[in-house]
Amino acid sequence: MRLKGLFLLFLTSSIVTYGQLGNYKYENYGSRSILLSGSVTGSVQDLELTYYNPARLAQVDNPLFSINAKAYQLSNLRLEDAFGNETVLEDSNFEGVPSMLVGTIRFKNLEDHYFAYSFITKSRYNIRLGLDPDIDSGDVIPEVPGIEEFTNQISLETGIKEEWIGVTWAYPINETLSVGVSGFYSSFRYSQNNSSQFAAMIESPEDDVLLYNQSIGFTHKSDGLFWKAGLSWKLSKFDLGLNISFPYIEILSDGDFRYDEYLAGTDQDILIKERFRDLDAKRKMPLSLALGAGIPIGKSTLSANIEWYNGINSYTRIAIPELESTIDDDDRLEFNLDEELTALINFALGVELYISPRFNLFGSFSTDFSAYEDNPNIFDLIDQTEDEINYATDYYHFGVGGELKFSWADLILGTNYTASSSNFPQPQILPDPIRNTNPDDQATFKTSRWQFIIGIDIPFFTSQLESFRKSSSDDSD
Repeated sequence: MRLKGLFLLFLTSSIVTYGQLGNYKYENYGSRSILLSGSVTGSVQDLELTYYNPARLAQVDNPLFSINAKAYQLSNLRLEDAFGNETVLEDSNFEGVPSMLVGTIRFKNLEDHYFAYSFITKSRYNIRLGLDPDIDSGDVIPEVPGIEEFTNQISLETGIKEEWIGVTWAYPINETLSVGVSGFYSSFRYSQNNSSQFAAMIESPEDDVLLYNQSIGFTHKSDGLFWKAGLSWKLSKFDLGLNISFPYIEILSDGDFRYDEYLAGTDQDILIKERFRDLDAKRKMPLSLALGAGIPIGKSTLSANIEWYNGINSYTRIAIPELESTIDDDDRLEFNLDEELTALINFALGVELYISPRFNLFGSFSTDFSAYEDNPNIFDLIDQTEDEINYATDYYHFGVGGELKFSWADLILGTNYTASSSNFPQPQILPDPIRNTNPDDQATFKTSRWQFIIGIDIPFFTSQLESFRKSSSDDSD
């Protein structure tokens, strides 16, 4: 039981990474947008509009410069009932929230055109786990009668890092309609490495020792462009926004893969060592359409959002050749890192509730469904069977907070809570001679995340604009 638990701890920490890759709304940016769970396509007020709807840049009278003075998140991972009702594994991480910095640019000969620049930490996730337990004993090898003394070492490194640099242009067609475009250069890095070592002394006249080692990892690098086009209408009774995110345009991409495996002490010994670099790799992101509305209700505002994402047909994310160093040339190992994404729709609803001239409340809810039909994951790589292991994790986001208004700035405090639950089959990690898990086992995986926000919104743009127009008038005189 203890050996199973050690392997499951590795799996638990890996699932969160893949859940973030298969979900489109896991992260939001800006204090208000986080507390409104991203329901702001038609109502965004701060400069994060360069991401949510670039057309709003030309239409919001007094866009707010947002500073996340303090933004942290606490993530909890919990695996239940993997091998019975008493099996529970947990892990927690406390880290910073991905951030966004936006500034505006004005040109004297283009007074009716609005420009902004953006720096976005789109995703940042790093985890390093290591386990080095003492020697234990038990009947962990079903094929061998009696008790074995064993130990197992596991190390895991997982990392996702994506940075965006962007520029935004917006233009008011008339008093009610504006258009805008944002272009972002994306630098994406994703890596996964796992190493597991198992050693057991088998009770026999010779006290045989069984050794097993598996080390496997891949890296995917991709650089390219994301484009967003927005429309924003200021109607008599509400604001309406449309944001189109175009498919990812890849410029550079490559992948690396390594695999080491050996098994000694049985009649099925194994020795494999492979390295592949500069492999063909692809990253695809689909077309999506977001339609949102900002509806005034008295002095309060209701924000509603619906977002559609197109599907992507199956493709190979990293093309891994057959392994050459297998002992049996007729049974060479093959690995697939294929990805297929289904079309889906997400919803979001938020409210900014007016309490007094100096105080507002926020509340929100949004869905974050997984698009995975087939996901490129390390479970397929470490699994010792030919079965495909895929899973999808749906997240649900809830936001609540408050806003204190001062003459110089608005102070925003609140939290966003994310929860999910999913089932997936248990991979067969150990080879046949020492396999000790049932392929029909199912684990329940639950995650939760608390984001804590202390932000400052500074309404500085209006004064800048007035100064700009005054200087332009003086120059013309």
